[in-house]
Amino acid sequence: LDLELLTRMIGANIQIRMGAISRNEYELWSYPSQTAAFQALGWNLKRITEGSKSVKLGYTSYEFQGMPWVEETDLDKDRVYFIDWSKIQKYVAKDWGWKKPDGNILRLVPSSTSGIAYTSQAEGYWGVDCNLGSPDTRGLGKLYSLSVPTGY
Repeated sequence: LDLELLTRMIGANIQIRMGAISRNEYELWSYPSQTAAFQALGWNLKRITEGSKSVKLGYTSYEFQGMPWVEETDLDKDRVYFIDWSKIQKYVAKDWGWKKPDGNILRLVPSSTSGIAYTSQAEGYWGVDCNLGSPDTRGLGKLYSLSVPTGY
């Protein structure tokens, strides 16, 4: 990870494809390994201020060119995502309903405390199958195959 890659993603990719970029609409998302690499570049950390989107607890946050940087441990370790949430939509593959519509939606719950095999409970699953995506991906960006610092 270096500043040239981050700057090129904004200036040479997103801004050219979209015609303009509104930095207050974007967030950068990455695994903590990439924020550690960003910190190692020598950029100062920013303290949360009154105008932040977060709770005022004084935690240290990251930003790049006015765009907040969010750490998420469920992301890939070698990627940085540039996300404009106004361009993201939810796509439903299967609407809300029982996960097993064949009648076997309830099952016994194994007991771990009583002397009998099952407790007097049953559980079923009600849910939806959906995903997030964008019909216009020109305004989104992803840096991938970045080196991962030792220890992550």
